[in-house]
Amino acid sequence: MIFEWQRNIWQGLVERSDRLPHALLFTGPAGSGKTQFAQTFAARILCETPDSEGFACGKCQACGWRKSGNHPDFLLITPESAQAIEEVETENGEGGLAKGKKRSDQIRIEQIRALASLLNVGAHRQGYRVVIIQPAEAMNTSTANALLKLLEEPPSSTLFILITNSYHNLLPTVLSRCQAVRFPKPDEERALRWLETEGIKNADLLLAFAGGMPLAAASLASGGAAQHFAHFLSGLQTSSATNALRLAAQWESWLRESKDESAKTTDQIDMPGLITWLQKWVFDLLMVKLMGTPKFFPGMKNELKALCDHASISALFACYNDIQRARAVARHPLNPRLLLEDLALRYARAVAG
Repeated sequence: MIFEWQRNIWQGLVERSDRLPHALLFTGPAGSGKTQFAQTFAARILCETPDSEGFACGKCQACGWRKSGNHPDFLLITPESAQAIEEVETENGEGGLAKGKKRSDQIRIEQIRALASLLNVGAHRQGYRVVIIQPAEAMNTSTANALLKLLEEPPSSTLFILITNSYHNLLPTVLSRCQAVRFPKPDEERALRWLETEGIKNADLLLAFAGGMPLAAASLASGGAAQHFAHFLSGLQTSSATNALRLAAQWESWLRESKDESAKTTDQIDMPGLITWLQKWVFDLLMVKLMGTPKFFPGMKNELKALCDHASISALFACYNDIQRARAVARHPLNPRLLLEDLALRYARAVAG
């Protein structure tokens, strides 16, 4: 599926579907619908009889294989912790994890090497092969360099689609070999209309927190993410050191829950998301302190004011900068519990004055 605000992007790609580059980079803020768009576009490329608007017909044999997750020319490369589709490893005899081995939050170099082996064989349907890599920023330098070799000498009739929320974290050499497709934030009116159509309550408040990204706002409206978000905001309104340690323990339990395969859902929280929540909250404390008006939490002005009345501007700025530095290691922290405790304690000290 694609969303209303993606129509122009879709038409632009469909119009040049017969002269696509070997690699596309879908980039934009989280919640802009890049993943859904990539899946829809992959379906269109693999379909044998696309309709007049360029969408997959949903009826041909290729569409049937794709829907069942068995299309031999579609590969999805994601971190193991995201329950990746691991056709690449399985077909090369390298699938599975050693007993007790922790699932990686990174895309491993072995996945890219196995992908290279697969791509040495011709496409099963004598058409395009599509490889989606998501999130592209989950590749470390070694993995990115392994992918770079494929991008420098791409196999024929193969389309790579890299998806990222933060293109600046990718190697410049990888970026230079991809054609960027940007997914901007939709205008507020269109985003609110879509949220209201989806039956989302408090759409304006959620959209403000999500920075104008409707899918990110919708993810906070129900399920596990909504419960975590409510508890997160409630917990931040007490500033003692004891409460900070309790908060860190609670946050860590959410992260563990997200990695529990038996309970995994699409609306769980990860470390980068959690740190972003905290950073937006501290940003609004500064906004209320300096200007009297919050940006991300317009419905919580009184709660923010009560917290920042005793906090100094310098302490809040220092806390915000500390959180910003933590974002650099958010995806691969050496010790998640210590990182969370450190952030929670820094926050408690900042609002204590």
